[in-house]
Amino acid sequence: MLAEEWDWERNTGEPALSSVAPQHRVAWRCAVCGHAWVASVSERLAEDGGCPECARIARSFQVRRRSRSLTEVAPETAMEWHPTFNGWLRPSDVSADSARRVWWLCRRDHEWKERVRDRTHAGRGCPVCARPWSAPTIPGALPGR
Repeated sequence: MLAEEWDWERNTGEPALSSVAPQHRVAWRCAVCGHAWVASVSERLAEDGGCPECARIARSFQVRRRSRSLTEVAPETAMEWHPTFNGWLRPSDVSADSARRVWWLCRRDHEWKERVRDRTHAGRGCPVCARPWSAPTIPGALPGR
């Protein structure tokens, strides 16, 4: 993981030749969000040595203790959480009451963006599958077939 975040444009030399001494700081670029920062190899090897920007964003969206996560409140809905479009954010990180718009993926592979609370409280599902006239749901609905 460290090697893929080595900033080749800002560093001279190979990652394998870099010192692990705390005073030897090198440049990194996050593989998830693209954030660039400087840290020593030993800092990166520490338990919390990941991207500081991803850590900051994750902290800002952590579920408050008094709120229950989407995973706890609506596990069926949480299963439709888009696995890649929401980046580092997971259903366990957001409150079921959240107004945050996130990406969803239904079991028929339809993708859409909608507020978490609209899924949990309004009971909304996939807008394509919800159409009563949707061709995939009505056998023989396509003319000339």
